[in-house]
Amino acid sequence: HVSPHSKIKRREKRGKTTSGNSGKYELNQKHDKQEPGGKGDDKMPHGIKPMLARLVDEPFDSKDWIFEIKWDGYRAIAEIESGNVWLYSRNLLSFNHKYARIVNALKKLGVDAVLDGEVVVLNENGFSSFQKLQNYEENPEPNLFYMVFDILYLNGHDLRELPLTERKKVLHKLLEQDLPGIKY
Repeated sequence: HVSPHSKIKRREKRGKTTSGNSGKYELNQKHDKQEPGGKGDDKMPHGIKPMLARLVDEPFDSKDWIFEIKWDGYRAIAEIESGNVWLYSRNLLSFNHKYARIVNALKKLGVDAVLDGEVVVLNENGFSSFQKLQNYEENPEPNLFYMVFDILYLNGHDLRELPLTERKKVLHKLLEQDLPGIKY
């Protein structure tokens, strides 16, 4: 079994905000000319292919990079629109039936959003178990989770041009509500 702390999940170089906005984007703050809690004019992106980890020759540490836990699960994008959810793999295969519990929890968010995360089953020690995840349909586990680590779109606002650190602030605020099976 692999500890979630043993591998680097994804690195993204910290960047500056583009298109002249302030980089401050929270659910209750104004962003450019729109209210983030309200609807913006951007169309929701569909069929997202997630950024994958990049191999490096050796580990490094830098204040210019964000390092995240490598979960041993299935990478999944969640598109939530008008109360409907499409949870799918990096190859655009639907997870809706297989992980209906996660889909039902995401419906309770009450927003239009595109989330990026990993579907995992945690063992009794809190480590992800890929074997338990692979056997989930035959042996459903109570510890099934969607570990969300990025938000790409929210209520008519395409957030992909914001730095990852700013998107994570928006995501943290959004996931403050307690949803079964959904973790930040």
